[in-house]
Amino acid sequence: MATAFAAVKTRWLALWGASPPTYFDNELASPPNDGAAFARLSIAALPDPSSTLGAIGSRRITRRAVVILQIAAPLDAGEGAALALVETARDVFERVSADDLYYEDAQVRQGRSDGRWWLTRIDVPFHYSATK
Repeated sequence: MATAFAAVKTRWLALWGASPPTYFDNELASPPNDGAAFARLSIAALPDPSSTLGAIGSRRITRRAVVILQIAAPLDAGEGAALALVETARDVFERVSADDLYYEDAQVRQGRSDGRWWLTRIDVPFHYSATK
């Protein structure tokens, strides 16, 4: 699981870049004081749909997880900038195969205000094979 999660993070950083900044789970997050945009990326394991029988060390298991992106855009700045960030973020993963991970359709959830930011969540399920 750690290898898959590292591949997600590497892909994100390579294609999203450093700006707007991204915060990851269990890292100190200090959103910009000026209300500028930022992203938050989490990865959560999902129930595995099935596994195969066989000797230990040769069983192939499909693992499932979801990339959870939260895009924070300045509040009261209109939807244009927020939607552009959401679209860019979605395109990093949606319907892409990379590093033996298979990303599925992204689901963009309705945005909402939270303090100084307009928050939009994007969920991108993915799966990969593991041998046990």
